[in-house]
Order: sequence, then C-alpha cells, then structure tokens
Amino acid sequence: PGWRLRIDAPEGAYTVDEAGQDRQAVPGRLQSAGALSPDGRLRLFARWEGGDDEIWVSDADGGNPRRLTDNAVRDDSPSWSADGRRILFASDLTGPWQVHAMEADGSGVRQLTREARGAYLPAWAPDGRLAYAAHVEGEYKARVDEVVLLDGEARTVVAGPVMVLALAFSPDGTRLAVGVPGRILLCEVPPRKAGAPARSIPVAEGLGVRDLRWRPDGKAIACRALFLGGRPAGDVLFGDEELFVVPLEGEGKPAWFKVGERAAFSWVR
Repeated sequence: PGWRLRIDAPEGAYTVDEAGQDRQAVPGRLQSAGALSPDGRLRLFARWEGGDDEIWVSDADGGNPRRLTDNAVRDDSPSWSADGRRILFASDLTGPWQVHAMEADGSGVRQLTREARGAYLPAWAPDGRLAYAAHVEGEYKARVDEVVLLDGEARTVVAGPVMVLALAFSPDGTRLAVGVPGRILLCEVPPRKAGAPARSIPVAEGLGVRDLRWRPDGKAIACRALFLGGRPAGDVLFGDEELFVVPLEGEGKPAWFKVGERAAFSWVR
C-alpha cells in the first residue's frame, strides 16, 4: 500500500490518501496536538501556562500530560532528536531567543546558540547537525531571518534573508525544508556550491507555511499554511482548517483538504 496521512482530531482519528480521499476510521482520539516521538509513543508540544510558554510531553493520544520546563521565561518550538532521547527548543532564558537542548525527561538543559539578535525554530538532522533561524532585523510581519546550519563549530548560512516560519530536515538529512510566506524552500545541506539558490516551491499565496512533515521516502511534504497577521475575532480563514500536501517530484501541484483547526497529522503506511 502507498503512503497515507493519519489525522488525529478531537472527534476521532482516521487516515486519508494524499488528496484527502478514501477516509478510513482508526482507533484513537486526540486530546492535544504536537510532534510525535520517533517511536510514536509520545507527543511533544508547547503550551501557554501561567503567563509564559512551557514545553510539555504527553502520551501519543494526548493523555497523561507532564510539563518538562517550569520557569518564568518563554520556551517554545520543541522538536525531537532522531533517536527520541533529546529535545531541542527555543527559549529567551538568557536574553534574546536562543536554541537549547535537554534530555527527553527535561533534565540537562544547555544552550547551543549565541546569536546576537536571537535564534529560534530549531531542527535536528538525523546525524546531529543543527539548523535554526537566526534573526537579522525587523519584527512580526516585517521579520527577516537567515537559515543557519551548525555542524560542530562550522556555521553556514543556507538560505535568507527571508521570514522563516518552520524548518525540517529530510529523512536522509541531505535536504532542509524551510517554511516561508507562500512557499517552501528546499536547501541542500551542506550546499553543493556556496551561494546556490534554494529551490522554491509555491504552496499558498499570502499564507505562512509551517508544521512541515516529510513523507518518509522524501518525495512529499505535508504542512499547514496559516494567515499572517491580525484578523477579526472568531473569523475562520482559508488555511485555518486545511492540510496541504506538496509533491517534491515532477510537475505536481499542492493539494489541500479540510482536517480542522486542532487536528494533528502524520504519515503512515
């Protein structure tokens, strides 16, 4: 059988094909969204708690939540290492946002970056290399970043300047997907040639591409694409409830279908 998408929503779980068709119910009911651990047993997420963001982990279905960070600063953008033993996250613990790492149980927190204007949206490659967005200038909708690859002590800018909204390494670690307004940038890591432009793949004009999930064979990416900026309270806009599937080979165009605002998603077979 081919690859399918598992949708975990508050009302129940199901799988669909890449066009959102052939819906098949499966056991499970999601209580909170987040990134599944590599072994599929845990879900990792940030939650606004007591005036700041904290990092939490729960069982895969959202049950049994437990807090991993507990401080008076913001901790956000958590992601798993390839072996599930460590967690990357961004925090303003020491001033501007910087990338930190900790063990999967919340112990052993250590700072990994020291960017002058801040670093966030960290992602780990399967081999342990680190990618993140380094702030260059501007704020909010005018924010400009560089995408940095950190390999030991070697620091390489692989994309930018651009507003970065999400980062995700391919399963084999040779490419880095960068979610930006309206599109995905695909970067070779390391670049074959210094200054070589990233491949640009249109997704949804005017929407911010985030929550990137590579298909395990590296031939497609599922993602969200959300409106950038303010809106009237209660309005539901295109992208809020849709999941986008972006083919990376051939001339295929992105497909999208509704899954709901609170649904989590993952590739299954």
